[in-house]
Amino acid sequence: MTTKKIKSLNSSNAAQVVRKILFRARLIVANPSNWKYLNALDLTPVQNGVIVLTHESNRLGASMLAENIAKEAKNQGSCIYILTRQFGELNQEYAQTAPLRIVFSKIKMKSVLKKLHTAGYNRLLANTVVNGDCIRIAKECGYTVVSLIHEMPKVIQQLQAESSLKELEKYSDCVVFPTKGMQKKITGQFCVTPNSWEIKPQGIYLQDVDSNTLNKTTRDILGKLNKSEKIKIAVGVGNTTEIKGFDYFLKMARKAPTDILFVWAGKKESFYDICLSKGSVPTNFVYLGKLTTAAEMAALYTIADVLAMTSRVDTFPSAVLEAMKFGTPVIGFAESGGVSEVVQNGVNGTLIDKMGDTDAFLQAIISIVQNTSQYMSLSKNAKKTALNYSFENYVRFLMALFDEKSEV
Repeated sequence: MTTKKIKSLNSSNAAQVVRKILFRARLIVANPSNWKYLNALDLTPVQNGVIVLTHESNRLGASMLAENIAKEAKNQGSCIYILTRQFGELNQEYAQTAPLRIVFSKIKMKSVLKKLHTAGYNRLLANTVVNGDCIRIAKECGYTVVSLIHEMPKVIQQLQAESSLKELEKYSDCVVFPTKGMQKKITGQFCVTPNSWEIKPQGIYLQDVDSNTLNKTTRDILGKLNKSEKIKIAVGVGNTTEIKGFDYFLKMARKAPTDILFVWAGKKESFYDICLSKGSVPTNFVYLGKLTTAAEMAALYTIADVLAMTSRVDTFPSAVLEAMKFGTPVIGFAESGGVSEVVQNGVNGTLIDKMGDTDAFLQAIISIVQNTSQYMSLSKNAKKTALNYSFENYVRFLMALFDEKSEV
């Protein structure tokens, strides 16, 4: 490797470190109440306790999955402890589920894991590849480790998490992939062969909502949309980022017939303003903002005629299963990831072959919302599909892996 390339790599690594420090600083400033979790350590003795390790505490897919795994595992009788490596808005919710500790450094991680192991926690569920750098530490402390991989290869590269993936592969007792397709891509592209691995989709963790609450919340959202009965609704869900394909969504809204309303729900990122600056704001586009409750999400899927899953990369998007639970057909790009494992063309939705083909995507939306018999068939099959993804069974499967690997 040339001196020039070495200098370039060093510069890139230094820039990444600086970005991480600044990002952490912003989260600390934004969540001052999280300081109490930095030194808290509940060492109440337990038996076969399970630590759920998450790298983030923002309201994003991976961290929300970690929260819901912890809740369901606790409901099933496991003693749970949550370790997070970040300040964030979800930490107070984590703490309502189980004892919580924020751990920044790997030196502190080792100290905390040793103390918790002494208290009876001997199982660690590592959520995402990013936590791979802590797996060897956990094994050295005596833990049985089950690791969950959610990132697509492109995301692993963007995060420069290849070394963490290698550590995860080498030291985990079992690695769980959400889909067979993703398992093949990651093991093939990065030449990793875990000691033991399983395929298990995560299931639907969106909580059920009573009918009165759902009806009221639905009316509230419809009031914000000011929708007439003839208008059909295409919904997009997620942060307004390039990865989520917010620009694709907006592009379709600009071209769509006026009787189709394009509604986006999710945290507003800087990419939102970039996209809107490139053209006029479509009259048939509504940004709902970030929806945080189960009732709001349930109401959104209830009023939606179709879920437009415009993601460029999405391992196994929860929104796909959640929408199908409410009978909402799903359209997505076949190349994006896990959506192709759930959506079947003409059965419960539509897959668009070419990434970024918004013309074909828009035509699929129009076809579904304008054909009542087609819509009814897709909706019925979507509900049937959702029945196959029990979150209770998913968590039960994960906890059983610990029993199996602990006996080896």
